[in-house]
Amino acid sequence: GTIMPWLATPAGTAVAGAMARVTVTTIVACSAWAIIRGLIDAAVNREMAKALAAAAEEGEEGESEGGSGVVGTRTQTLLPLLRGTVFFAITGIAIMTILSAIGIDIGRLLAGAGVVGLAIGFGAQALVKDVVSGVFFLIDDAFRIGEYIEMEELRGEVEKISIRSMQLRHHKGPVQTGPFGEIKSITNYNRDWVIYKQEFRVPYETNLEQVRKLIKKLGQRMLEHPEYGQFFLEQLKSQGVRRIEDSALIIGTKFMCKPRRQFVLRRHVSQEIQTLFHANGLEFARRAVTVWFVAKSA
Repeated sequence: GTIMPWLATPAGTAVAGAMARVTVTTIVACSAWAIIRGLIDAAVNREMAKALAAAAEEGEEGESEGGSGVVGTRTQTLLPLLRGTVFFAITGIAIMTILSAIGIDIGRLLAGAGVVGLAIGFGAQALVKDVVSGVFFLIDDAFRIGEYIEMEELRGEVEKISIRSMQLRHHKGPVQTGPFGEIKSITNYNRDWVIYKQEFRVPYETNLEQVRKLIKKLGQRMLEHPEYGQFFLEQLKSQGVRRIEDSALIIGTKFMCKPRRQFVLRRHVSQEIQTLFHANGLEFARRAVTVWFVAKSA
């Protein structure tokens, strides 16, 4: 009874109009965010499907140490950042529109906010540095979701990227968060190829030419292995004697492989070389200490 007559007054009309504008603004903002988020999430899922298909085609999914081994595309890495930026943009516009609808002078508010923002800006320099650094790292394609990287004292698989930081999943399980502004350099273990070197100790009397030929033949056989042969980019080779120690010759081997496949291949190489030595009568050198005693005459 009393509400309807009040709505007919100028004050009531103004309040009803403001409420209507606030409601419409809220509905439009929520609808826009729901649509854009849905589109971005669908695009992320498509990119993830592409990454999974590529990993499955190469037989790499789940084969590496320290993570899933599934590397996302560059688009998949950038889309979550775009989603966060759009959310803040829609929220900011909606808030300003609502404030204007209820009669607050946006111009004066922005002018006042500029002074306050300047004061806050001096205290938020680290935040701005984090955001700007992150943008440039992503533009440079320095890392992607799913890649194994090392930065300063942190290392792990890139699991999540936000506007100011990223989360790394260490190969032992812990999640580490590092702000972009603190990163001076990034080592990416997922690009192009990896050269892995191993060392073995053999006695002085070992026939090194025999070892070289045996390892060469082993490398050719491993290239043809149906399980892991496709991971090699260059076959296993002997590098001869790297150094001489008190009780052994240190011979080296190396191979080139796909990124993060070295963790799987090094186990097979060690097992195969051990079997190879045993089958051909070769031995590994044991660590030994020689002590000389000088007998004193009576």
